[in-house]
Amino acid sequence: MEITDELLGRFVNGQFEWQHMGEGWMYRGQIAGIQIEKNPRQGDIWFNYKVTIQFDWVAELKKDRGVWVEIPDRSITFDTMLYSFNWLGASLHRPGERLGMMSQVTGELGVFFPPGGSALERESILPREDKDGSEAGPGVGQDDQIAG
Repeated sequence: MEITDELLGRFVNGQFEWQHMGEGWMYRGQIAGIQIEKNPRQGDIWFNYKVTIQFDWVAELKKDRGVWVEIPDRSITFDTMLYSFNWLGASLHRPGERLGMMSQVTGELGVFFPPGGSALERESILPREDKDGSEAGPGVGQDDQIAG
C-alpha cells in the first residue's frame, strides 16, 4: 500500500496509538498534522517515505497504574519502508476506517484512528507528576524517531 498525503490526511484531528509489546510501552496522541516526504535514497524501488506526525498532546499508558499520563513530546517520525500498512476492521465490501502499521524490524505496532473514531479523551489524561517535571522516562522524544 502506498502511503500518500491524501491517505494519511484523513486522520488529521484523529488519534494515533503506537506500542512495542516486547518493551512494554504504549503512547497515544491527538494528531494536529502529518507531513510526508520522499526519502531521497539512491536505488530505492519501494515506496519509501519519511512521515512526521505532529500532535496537540501525547500521553503514555502507565500500565502498573492503569492511567494515561501526559508527556512533553509533540512529534514522531518514521520511515514507511520499515512498516507494512493494512486497513483494520474491514469487511468484504467496505474498507476499514482505521489504518494499522506493523514492523517486523522494530517490533512496533501503530494504529491511526479517524476523527470521531475510538478516542482517548483529553480530560482523562493525568498531568506529569514527578518532582522535577521530567517524567518522560524511556520513550519517543520530540526529535526521536519511532524507527529509521
